Amino acid sequence: MEIDPNLNVTELEEDVAGSEEASRSADLRRTMSSLMNAIPGIDEYMSYTEVFRLVRSLDYSVVVFDTAPTGHTLRLLAFPELVESGMNKLMRIKNSIAPMLNQMMSFLGVGGQGGVLPPEEFSQAIEERLPIVKEITRQFKDASQTTFVCVCIAEFLSMYETERLVQALAEQEIDIRNIIVNQLLFPNLENKDDKSLMELDVPTDCTMCKARHRIQSKYLEQILDLYDDMHVIQLPQLEQEVRGKERICAFSKYLLSSFERPPQNVKH
Repeated sequence: MEIDPNLNVTELEEDVAGSEEASRSADLRRTMSSLMNAIPGIDEYMSYTEVFRLVRSLDYSVVVFDTAPTGHTLRLLAFPELVESGMNKLMRIKNSIAPMLNQMMSFLGVGGQGGVLPPEEFSQAIEERLPIVKEITRQFKDASQTTFVCVCIAEFLSMYETERLVQALAEQEIDIRNIIVNQLLFPNLENKDDKSLMELDVPTDCTMCKARHRIQSKYLEQILDLYDDMHVIQLPQLEQEVRGKERICAFSKYLLSSFERPPQNVKH
């Protein structure tokens, strides 16, 4: 399934806006929209909470999240704790800031009747979501429920981003034990048992293919050395796109029976 985070943010805006009178105010809606969209990682978080609600109401053995590139993923991982901390602080000071919020809303001419934003409705919306945030944080850090699988290619930038992600996962106490290295050029796919082929024996006259194979061999060696305590899965570059049920099923077998390239004589 694909989640539209904008729809979920809109629902949160309506809840936080308060009463029906307040929610009808175009000015208040615009203000809430600006505030919500200004929060880093709000789109990733709202997507996760939506799936989390569905998972609790339905019966699934495994749920797979295909996350965005590293920057978005790191914000998603840090967001539950950030929100939990922010919500707790907000609940502690809600009584002291309520008069100030009401004065500001009244001055701007927005809010409910008389320009008043009911603080009890605002706090109720926050309190209802706080348990969900805490449960998300708990599940993220429970290795029996959640694990992270990094997917990279054998190039410098991808390896750098992978290490950045692995370090962030360790800091967040999130389990990671599998790394997939995708789109590898194998010297001899037709005979996987032949371990004797070296770089100069690659059966191709394609100069570009040989150059790419040489670069991949360099970084693959570094990945295997850097993550020797993890399960590194090597996947080949295929001639066709992996689309459709049959090709996906065929490709999935590589995840269970990984290709392994023989060591190469690579000049660093």
